[in-house]
Amino acid sequence: MNILIYLNQKNNHLNDYSKELLNIASNLIKNNDANIYVVSLYSESLINLKEKLKDWNIKKIFFIKNRDNSYIYPTKISNILISLKKDLNIDIIIMGNSLFELDIAPYLAEKLDFDYIPNISSFLLKNNQIIFQRLIYGTKALEKSIYNLKNLICIFNNNINKEPCKFSQKTHKNIPINFINYESDKNILYELKDLVLKKQKKYPLETSKIVIGVGKGIQNPKNFKLIEDLANILGAGIGVTRSVVDHGWRPEYEKIGQTGKIIKPDLYIAIGLSGAMQHMAGVKQARHIISINNNPNAEIFKYSDLGIVGDLFEIIPKLITYFNNL
Repeated sequence: MNILIYLNQKNNHLNDYSKELLNIASNLIKNNDANIYVVSLYSESLINLKEKLKDWNIKKIFFIKNRDNSYIYPTKISNILISLKKDLNIDIIIMGNSLFELDIAPYLAEKLDFDYIPNISSFLLKNNQIIFQRLIYGTKALEKSIYNLKNLICIFNNNINKEPCKFSQKTHKNIPINFINYESDKNILYELKDLVLKKQKKYPLETSKIVIGVGKGIQNPKNFKLIEDLANILGAGIGVTRSVVDHGWRPEYEKIGQTGKIIKPDLYIAIGLSGAMQHMAGVKQARHIISINNNPNAEIFKYSDLGIVGDLFEIIPKLITYFNNL
């Protein structure tokens, strides 16, 4: 069995999400005669990535080099992965759930005639099969299915309920590296008209252990400075409700909920939001929820481990002062 992992790495610091994907692959090849291959877009900071991967049994790393720094079309990356699949006889392709990967995976599955399984939240291995669970219908239902470990493209969400697989026998310091040149391709499915670069978040929603969720109770976009100060102290990501995005106060990619991102932080701090069902679909997997709202009958308190009834403009400054004095 051969597994190909697409790592959406930005620098040579191996993030927790990439480690989870590597652990998943390691568990899949356990007790099997199998290989793990890693492919990632190339950047100067990633050239030492193989040193970070030495604790996993990696067969080879492939870097895709974008020589002219042009826009990289998902279909082109998919075609590169198709070539790797054929050359390496790949059985399973594993990816994360970034927007770029979610663009690649369906096209790739159609071209390879692979089964496509998105949003996997947990899995087990039994008799050379993968038994996986994934949330569907905005987290309202849990699907459980069984697939053979062959011809699969798996998209795993940000928090996988799987114990890490550790290789204690030896380390793998001399992992071979191959470079693949990315070249612009006229055979694309669409033409790029405009490109708006997403502002890089210091604490991305997908990986933050603490997330602060903000509703329209913040009253004004200028008041987000208060939230940002608290987030910087806590090392927290910032997410918002649909109404905040609809008002134009924050960008679309910060939206949490049924039509936004589904997250699973250790702590979710809900500030000035009512707790509508559409929003809670995106956060109800949080380990703990603390809410601040001036309405004692707010729906959010039903979901909260701790609820604070009060004015957020009085409470947040006090929290900032408290944490600064620790």
